Amino acid sequence: MTPEAKVMNARMKLRKEKPYLGDVLLYLQPKFDDAISTMGVDMNGRLTVSPTWVETLKPEQVIAIIIHELLHILLMHPYRDPPEVMAARHGGEPTADVIRKHRLANIACDLKINFMCHDIGCQSDLPPCGVLPDKFGTFSFKVGTKIHYIKDIGAKSVERLYRELLDIDDETDGGASGIKSLDNHEGWAQANPQVSDQTVKQRAGDWMVRAAGLLSAHKSKGTLPENLIRELELLLTPVMDWRGKLQRFVQPIVAMETSYRRIRRTSWAIGVILPGRSGEGVHIVAHVDTSGSMKKPELEQITAELYGILDSYPHVRITLLHSNAGPPQVLELRETDRDSILELVKLTGGGGTSHRPVVTWVNNNMEEMTQAIICFTDGLSDIQSCFGDMPNNIYRMLVLTHEDQIEKLRDHCEETAYLPVA
Repeated sequence: MTPEAKVMNARMKLRKEKPYLGDVLLYLQPKFDDAISTMGVDMNGRLTVSPTWVETLKPEQVIAIIIHELLHILLMHPYRDPPEVMAARHGGEPTADVIRKHRLANIACDLKINFMCHDIGCQSDLPPCGVLPDKFGTFSFKVGTKIHYIKDIGAKSVERLYRELLDIDDETDGGASGIKSLDNHEGWAQANPQVSDQTVKQRAGDWMVRAAGLLSAHKSKGTLPENLIRELELLLTPVMDWRGKLQRFVQPIVAMETSYRRIRRTSWAIGVILPGRSGEGVHIVAHVDTSGSMKKPELEQITAELYGILDSYPHVRITLLHSNAGPPQVLELRETDRDSILELVKLTGGGGTSHRPVVTWVNNNMEEMTQAIICFTDGLSDIQSCFGDMPNNIYRMLVLTHEDQIEKLRDHCEETAYLPVA
């Protein structure tokens, strides 16, 4: 049987046995080219197949690999590469570091998809050259004499898996980027056709629509695997930026108290008596963890947001605490204290992190107007054991630089947000 016939038969059988994938498979058209060594999908939704390689595969392996590639494009993986990789697609010769990060991002996507293949029932048919996590979501690989583990793959995003692989790769001088994987990852031109930003957005939008249609048409039938449902719902649910969450958290707290005892001055001009703002203000405590995890770009973003709050709400006063594991240093901020706010970007620190001194400070210095505490931290702290010691009327928000800490700390505050580390 020719490679073309093998692929065609696999596509027809897949449409019959797994119709929820067959509906979108029609949009993934194959192109046969021995310029690549295995098989891969690009940002244009083009499935490039090595006919020489396909000749060596069994029919069930071809089906499993097509499922693998279809999940790549269905979960938008070609559009979720690291920023420097995406930038290199728009022109210019990629550096060795960009190619390394592209490989690591692809390996992270392979880990995610091959774990999902357990749920779909096709992982055992994937060729052994791929990265194959076990059914518990763990993948191990050896660099030198040390074994490294990637755990909880099902619960992690591909972006988080990429960061873990990048850390291991930096630690081992390229040990992670040398992992052999199923897809074709060699050759920048084949795996990364240069496309314009407008084309990227258009292609991504098209596949988002197809993913939404798949979820809408098949979820109620009970035919979709649970892992695929979860990943599609996460993909299609809008994610609010940490700044938006911060503003949403702060707005009801700093809403101005009004009273008819002080009539708004515009009342006389419009002929309607309106309540004016009362003289009472609002006090917010903001803590910045300076244990070394907070970099200058993050401090600049935090500075801008704190100044934005003070600029928007003149009746708000922010007490800024900054510390690592010791007693916090204190800065009192108001709208007019621009110079004091700008001092925030100069803060540096080191050592470990503890929020116990922060909680102690809040308990000892809390005022009647104190409404909330906002902590900017990596989350690698003792928040679980000390945040409960603060009064119940103090609203707590955590802005975390480590995404993997969010689930662990969510129950200890009213709001959490992820601040990506640049």
